[in-house]
Amino acid sequence: MTRSDPDEGAWRSEQIETAVREIERYLLAHPNASDTLQGVQDWWLAGLATTPSLEVVQAALDRLVDAGVVAGRPVPGGIVYRRVRQEDRV
Repeated sequence: MTRSDPDEGAWRSEQIETAVREIERYLLAHPNASDTLQGVQDWWLAGLATTPSLEVVQAALDRLVDAGVVAGRPVPGGIVYRRVRQEDRV
């Protein structure tokens, strides 16, 4: 597949959606989990047959942050992500 291939955008979008669903599943099973981008890739998405790129993981986390499902907290060296609890939602 080349960069100009129209299927590439659909393929990437599918990867992001798969990562979003897997992160949501992981957080249902581990509601107190928190981790960095690398940790999300290594641990939260370990159940996937193919490990998504960090770019795909970041895009999935961005969607979940935008949806209010996940929150990111800046820490030295990066951002730690965690599930937004019901009591945290306004």
